[in-house]
Amino acid sequence: MRKIHVYADELGDAGPYSEHSPIYSLSLLFLDEVSDRNKNLRILKSAIRKYGGDHFIHCGNLIRGEEPYEGVLREDRQALFYALVSYAGGIDFSFKVARVAKTESTSPFSLEGELLERTAKILTDNAALLSKYDEVIVHYDAGQKTCTKVLSGAFLTTLSKVTFTKTNQWEDLFMQVADLLCVLDNLDYKLVHGGFTHSEEKFLGKRRKIKKELLGRFKAKEL
Repeated sequence: MRKIHVYADELGDAGPYSEHSPIYSLSLLFLDEVSDRNKNLRILKSAIRKYGGDHFIHCGNLIRGEEPYEGVLREDRQALFYALVSYAGGIDFSFKVARVAKTESTSPFSLEGELLERTAKILTDNAALLSKYDEVIVHYDAGQKTCTKVLSGAFLTTLSKVTFTKTNQWEDLFMQVADLLCVLDNLDYKLVHGGFTHSEEKFLGKRRKIKKELLGRFKAKEL
């Protein structure tokens, strides 16, 4: 049986718009071979041991220097972040992010409905790809009810032979890559709408670098 694994993660919350929470994003990472590792895995694991402060990477906290990275030098946090970026760039996967700007939503119910619609559209737009597989296995950590309901609704209404499994970030590096994709989508949104924090600008560099060297390296993987 051919199986495709879908790793999902979210960024944001279902609450009202705020300067610090303008969007809700749901990343979907599609991978047809769970044993797919690359030469950058050793470098990543070494960086996690050296700078991590934990057994998995919290990308948003890492950029901002928040727990568990308080007191970790910026250059050390950058080394850890770009080790993950290099690792992710070497994996043969496809992805898409469903994003809802909270300015478009009048309530949590509206946001959930719009996110469900956009997630389902990703699946129907890529039906030819998904039809090649006998089973679709969806990995999520069940961290938010909104995301759990959206994943269930979108996959069960558009596909057959779907299995859902709770997978935590510390259990699988691909879940951490899904988290990275959400953070990159947030940066993409900020490139257009503004809102970069001082810590993000210090950590990531100028807008051109973010667009070309960071976001640009994953464009070929986007569905």
